[in-house]
Amino acid sequence: MNALGSPTDAPPVARLVTADIEDTRWTELVASSEDGGFFHGTTWAQILADCYGYRPLALLFMSATGELLAGAPAVELRSMALRKRWIALPFSDHCPPLFRDGRRPDIGAALLAELRARRLDRIELRGEVPASGAVATQPRGVRHVLPLTPGPTTLFADMSGMHRRSIKRARAVGVRVLDTTAGRGLDHFVRLHVATRQRLGVPAQPRRFFELLRERVLARGGGFVLTAFIADVPVASGVFLSSGRALLFKFGASDSRYWDSRANHLLAWTAITRACEAGFSAFDLGRSDYESEGLRRYKEAFGATELPLVTSTISAGTAKPRIARVSGVARVSGVGRAIIKRSPTWVCKLAGELLYRYAA
Repeated sequence: MNALGSPTDAPPVARLVTADIEDTRWTELVASSEDGGFFHGTTWAQILADCYGYRPLALLFMSATGELLAGAPAVELRSMALRKRWIALPFSDHCPPLFRDGRRPDIGAALLAELRARRLDRIELRGEVPASGAVATQPRGVRHVLPLTPGPTTLFADMSGMHRRSIKRARAVGVRVLDTTAGRGLDHFVRLHVATRQRLGVPAQPRRFFELLRERVLARGGGFVLTAFIADVPVASGVFLSSGRALLFKFGASDSRYWDSRANHLLAWTAITRACEAGFSAFDLGRSDYESEGLRRYKEAFGATELPLVTSTISAGTAKPRIARVSGVARVSGVGRAIIKRSPTWVCKLAGELLYRYAA
């Protein structure tokens, strides 16, 4: 308590200022924060904006004296009902606000004030914010993170016996994993991605999204593509991105006809060993929905730790915010899934071109 009897450890009051996503105050905060990752970088927000027609912006939380306390990247978009909202950020596994110097200002009140002033339908942040009556926090799945400090030999010994046998089986049946970042690697991935999405009965992400990712991230050394082959047939592929001190397994796809080869296991293990060699401290196997129990067990069997993911929502109404689902999968109706599964491939592609931007 101070001399007037007020608590001295109360969180600082923040006011919200919106800025260009390239604003140096934001880029310097990302560069200096230990918690900053791939999704916080300006490149990711610009890719989403250019592919889906969103407006990117930086949310800067300032003190009364104009000092930057915290920040988050966001995009402004409209729903199919033309309701305007901010999301920080769509299609991003884990993108919590970044705080400066360990301080945790109450940013919820500032977000609520901005929501009302701009008549936004809601604001969503892909991460937890300091406790605030203005914010509703909802679970949205889990992610799995594998510490790489032990090194490949120990990591291999510590993973489940089933995974070790699967990796050995993949090698025994002739699976080869190659770096296909250059050349036709992305073509192989996109073909497998579309086939995977059609098998699930959900729209495929637009090819332009992956072209932008190749041009602005992969071609500049910010990640790589691995593809598993049996003979000359690409049977599994993954896109891996540098995310701070971690290597992120962001996108994966495979040909279900070759699952018995265990190519997916060897693909992931190859990426893990490469991450160790590159000096990353962790390997992030990405997000999973709660109901995807098989996928969660698969990731845990590598020795990864399961961590909760949440969405923090500030809403104009009193309705309980929905739980976000990855890539809009849970929002495709049963009829819609059946149509995509049974239709030609172009239907899955076209659905993504037309609708994916609304799955944020």
